[in-house]
Amino acid sequence: MAYRKDEISIRNGDILEITKSKRLPVKNRLRNNKMNTTSEQQEKRNIKYAINLLRLLLLQNFNENDLYCTLTYDKPVAGEEAKKHLANFRKRLQRLAKKLDVEAKYIAVTEIGEKSRIHHHIIIHSSKNIINMARIRELWKNGFVKIRKYSGTLQEAENIANYFIKKNSNAFYLLPHIYKKRWNSSQNLQKPQRSTAVIHHKTWKIQPKTKKGYYLDTHSIINGFYEFDSGIEYEYQFYRLIRIKPPKSK
Repeated sequence: MAYRKDEISIRNGDILEITKSKRLPVKNRLRNNKMNTTSEQQEKRNIKYAINLLRLLLLQNFNENDLYCTLTYDKPVAGEEAKKHLANFRKRLQRLAKKLDVEAKYIAVTEIGEKSRIHHHIIIHSSKNIINMARIRELWKNGFVKIRKYSGTLQEAENIANYFIKKNSNAFYLLPHIYKKRWNSSQNLQKPQRSTAVIHHKTWKIQPKTKKGYYLDTHSIINGFYEFDSGIEYEYQFYRLIRIKPPKSK
């Protein structure tokens, strides 16, 4: 039986994320009775999907030394007012980028912290990092701005994606009548390239093979099973290949 191979290419192939999946024969299925998906289970799936999508967008569009900013208020504000403040900040950011003739990208999320204090997190990329910390502080006119450099690593992209989508603080969950999206982003974000192929079953290996010019991230390997709502079960394998970069010349 053939299997499906889905490949996501990030940063023009610098990172390849591969998922292999094959339908299990009836005799090998883990469960015989179909289980209905509850609303809670579906919500968990939606959150997991959102986190992974955001993680991929971060990996594709943001690099080392981009800016991770927290925008706070010097006095409490309501949800609708905070939404307008963030929208105005994003407009000022885009106007500044146009004035400087550079490309700017961002992903922003609104969070509700202790004592219902609202603040915003935003990660910003600009060509050649021209939009620096000082300029960001000039653009936000409502309170303190905390800024640090984004590392651009696989781990930080995953950490930020999980943090941004947290159900207990994301305004999308706490003020759904005001915040209709889990995050806001610029329109120029690029999505990783995706491809799908059907492969002969004999090439499926418990230890995935690498390819020329790449090394296998052994910590990324996952072998497991999942079930669709229809009761059909699949075996899957996930792993990551990372391009080997030539040593920097001295």
